[in-house]
Amino acid sequence: MFGFYRGIFWECFKQTNFMYRIFTIFLFLTCVSVCFGQTRLSHAERMELYAKRMALKDSICKFGEKYDYPKRLEIDFLSVEVDDNYKIRELHRAIPQSDDYYDGPDLYYYFFIHKLTDYDPISDSLFMPEEDNFLYKLKDVYFFDINGDGKLDFIHYPRYYSILTFDNPLYFIFIQTENGYKRLNFTGSIADIKFDKNGILNEIKTFQLLYSDGLMIFIYYTFDADKNELLPQKSEKIWLCQFKEEALNK
Repeated sequence: MFGFYRGIFWECFKQTNFMYRIFTIFLFLTCVSVCFGQTRLSHAERMELYAKRMALKDSICKFGEKYDYPKRLEIDFLSVEVDDNYKIRELHRAIPQSDDYYDGPDLYYYFFIHKLTDYDPISDSLFMPEEDNFLYKLKDVYFFDINGDGKLDFIHYPRYYSILTFDNPLYFIFIQTENGYKRLNFTGSIADIKFDKNGILNEIKTFQLLYSDGLMIFIYYTFDADKNELLPQKSEKIWLCQFKEEALNK
């Protein structure tokens, strides 16, 4: 739409003298202000929408369906036993050193440099691992053939420290290809995961809290083994008040 009006303005601008150009600019800005200003909501309208949203939330909280609080799945990845030297070599192949801190998460820093803070659920406290931080991360790296092409791929799926490090629960899958490793990201802890009869990754369901909104979001992914793509299919948002109280109080 904006490009359409800009085209009209430019044609008029080229074909007029100086005074008419000034008038054309004024007319153009007025049109843009009128046309696009219509989509802006006044403060009263925004408050009205917010009130309706809160009323809907209250209704859902009171009369809506109740759910069990999701649990982070403890997964047996059926991984192949490989030694730490193999893991270190493949991690360096998959994660080359980079100084670009603005192109997504800096995984080189995360894996090879970052000092960890982890969480102990027994004492309900944070701690810094005493052992080498890089070796500590290796225990959460699992190698197996994810796409069924006969090559070992791997997933990094820690329990707590990834959530503490990144703004959102963020996890990584590395698919080995002829041109090196391809990285796939997914957000949220895994609530469900399915493999086909040949052991190829099929579906992943994840969940994460949206603290500021008071919501839990569930994301459903399918894995395309031919294209090595993790494809989000749908997402669902559930108010925290819809989870059973006994689960929330645990």
